[in-house]
Amino acid sequence: MKRFISLMLIVAISIVCLCSNAQSIDVLGKWHLSDMVLDGQLLDPNLMGISMVFDLKADGTVIRTANMGVGESIDEGTWVMDSDQLTITINNCVDVYAYSNDQFTGGENSSMIFTRELKDSAAYIPGDIVTKPSLRDFDGEWTVYMLDFDGGQLPAVAALDLLKDSDMVNLRIHNSTAFFSDADGENAGEIPCELLEGELVLKKAVDINVVQIKASLRLHKDGVISMVGDILHNGKNTVIYYKEVQMKSE
Repeated sequence: MKRFISLMLIVAISIVCLCSNAQSIDVLGKWHLSDMVLDGQLLDPNLMGISMVFDLKADGTVIRTANMGVGESIDEGTWVMDSDQLTITINNCVDVYAYSNDQFTGGENSSMIFTRELKDSAAYIPGDIVTKPSLRDFDGEWTVYMLDFDGGQLPAVAALDLLKDSDMVNLRIHNSTAFFSDADGENAGEIPCELLEGELVLKKAVDINVVQIKASLRLHKDGVISMVGDILHNGKNTVIYYKEVQMKSE
């Protein structure tokens, strides 16, 4: 009888181990960063030039390959799966992810979503440039719609977060004069404009984080205005797209 009880205990322990291993095997392999959440808005990291992959190994180690827009890095750490909670430790930093519907959600500020497959991303492609606009076509109230820089795209919520301390968030154009303002509506002053070869050229530099940039505005057929310049001060052109927020003045 004692032998039978011992045998049953061994079988029970083996079943628990097998179930545990089965759950671990279920999550083995590569998990791709597919979405990020900022201020409740879902962002596509691939469009922003950001990538991250966790490769969960059977021996409890994990390899993280990441590119945050400044070059690729590869780090190794450990992972533990407890029920539906994944804990990853890399360089003494601990991140916790919840597993549900074949995806992990969590990480720093609970803002990252990892999936088995990397989803297809559709970049914003602006409409063709209006070649012969009138000054009146630019009149109106405009706000940041998209930020395009060095091959990456930031949608409005991320662009606003990046530009919130600058005078580039909002734009009002009236009677050949541009008025830029920050997220609080504080105006940077009047900037006279001139229509040259289809572009609305700013005749005075715009202040952004103390540094001044020169730029011109272009009107696109899908109803957005674009401004191109070295806005991030990295020696590369950045494009800010503005969309209209109010009816144009009559």
